Amino acid sequence: MKRFTRTEALAVAVETDPEGFAKWVAALRSGKYEQIQRKMSHRGRETECGCCLHILQLAQGVDPKLSTKSPDLGLPVGELGHVVNLGGFDVGYGQAAVLKGSKSSKPGRGQRFSMLNDKYDLNFEQIADIIEGKIVELGS
Repeated sequence: MKRFTRTEALAVAVETDPEGFAKWVAALRSGKYEQIQRKMSHRGRETECGCCLHILQLAQGVDPKLSTKSPDLGLPVGELGHVVNLGGFDVGYGQAAVLKGSKSSKPGRGQRFSMLNDKYDLNFEQIADIIEGKIVELGS
């Protein structure tokens, strides 16, 4: 069994910017978006589907169709862009969750949001639970 819990860094960020994270959690739980893996969104469907990081963009009011470069990371907005930081936490590269109980990984190894969405196929509800500090368990 795999168990995911949020990292201390994520917990501090949520306390620092509760409004920003609440908007993201609400969007993840809204049922309005189709979740996809291994890319931010489908061209032409940017407002209705995406990965968890794309949903963060939508929740924060970033136009998902912008093609300009972000000053933050130099990435196209469609690849993360303007929303890279909430409460001092780098949502693209920060370790969001600790994975416990996996024989294939080192105990306590941190996982980014993109890995939760893509590698472990956690759904939006489960990702929202991790943001809120709940433990998410996956079967063996």
